[in-house]
Amino acid sequence: MPPRADEGPGLLLAIDTSTSWAGLALYADAVLAEVGWPAGRHGSRTVLVEAERLLALAGRSVDEVTAVGVALGPGSFSALRVGLSVAKGLVVSGGCALIGIPTLDVVSYPHRQAGQTVWAVLEAGRGRVVAAPYTGSGGVWEAIGSPIHGPIESIVERIAGPALVVGEVPRAMIEALEDRLEVTVLPPAVRLRRPAALAELAWGRLQVGAVDDPIGLEPLYLHGEGGGQRAVLP
Repeated sequence: MPPRADEGPGLLLAIDTSTSWAGLALYADAVLAEVGWPAGRHGSRTVLVEAERLLALAGRSVDEVTAVGVALGPGSFSALRVGLSVAKGLVVSGGCALIGIPTLDVVSYPHRQAGQTVWAVLEAGRGRVVAAPYTGSGGVWEAIGSPIHGPIESIVERIAGPALVVGEVPRAMIEALEDRLEVTVLPPAVRLRRPAALAELAWGRLQVGAVDDPIGLEPLYLHGEGGGQRAVLP
């Protein structure tokens, strides 16, 4: 549940280890600190180190954390497990609330006021990506259907303008979209997945008590081609 009014706004730690790019953020009514780094295959060794550094930068301690937001995927099987394990560990040891957010929601969220369809993309390796189109209607920002997993060429065929493409967009996908009318791939600094976006999404859910069961919360995997929320990426 969200903290009581007499307890202050609380402190939320956001953890995103969905892919080789990892990130953390601290949030309490606003972004207090944020860090991202190329974790590669070493997420299990770096997440806790970076979390300690982030807390120190913000002048806060782990004892002050009242909630944890974690990116659920799609993403790498082992990387997602690292993030969720750390998040659940903090919940068990500190009695924090836990909020899971789909990773593609995190990718698309900063662009929700673009006024057009936003395609959120994650690299899946071996010339493949995971993607989903997002749109706003009636004040609600949401994905149109389930994520799509497949070769870059098959995803590009589905993208029609006007649209923005954001996230981990491989060079081959950028080149394939260059001649597509009214389709814009945003620059790397703008389209990068932000842990602060994860924190803000989790914070919003925390304020209305929409927290998750630590026992039942599991990553969202994708395997094969097509849609679906249960998948494994290499």
